[in-house]
Amino acid sequence: MSELCKMCSCGASNNAYAFICIACGASLMYIPAEEPSINFGINEECNKTPLARLECLSQPEFVFQLQDGFIIGRQGEADISPLEKSIYISGKHARFTYREGRWLIEHLSGTNATYVNGVKVITGNLQEIHDEDKITLANTSFLFREVIK
Repeated sequence: MSELCKMCSCGASNNAYAFICIACGASLMYIPAEEPSINFGINEECNKTPLARLECLSQPEFVFQLQDGFIIGRQGEADISPLEKSIYISGKHARFTYREGRWLIEHLSGTNATYVNGVKVITGNLQEIHDEDKITLANTSFLFREVIK
């Protein structure tokens, strides 16, 4: 028996708990988790492995898969609108960048702050982040997890 997954309309296989497609950013909110099937002719670009993920601490069922350059917010590539109290998170709140084997976060919001382990990220600066760092966007906290090191 295989591990359950969510299949996006673009053909990408996603974690059973994913709410956003790792390949195209489409919502998987109402896609049921199921046994993976063999699909031929799917663009390999759609099957990229996520490099990292954010696990919501207040709602553990929400896990957001991240790639280099992903923007998280209520309108970013990783759309966190389904989270409770997400109204305090900006449309495009923070960008995650992967450079030379290091993860960086950049605060994009003009209103509510971004914190790494309780330390405020200054707008326009890139802050290095590591596996198991606590990332707080406005009033919602996440555990940052590297998938590929």
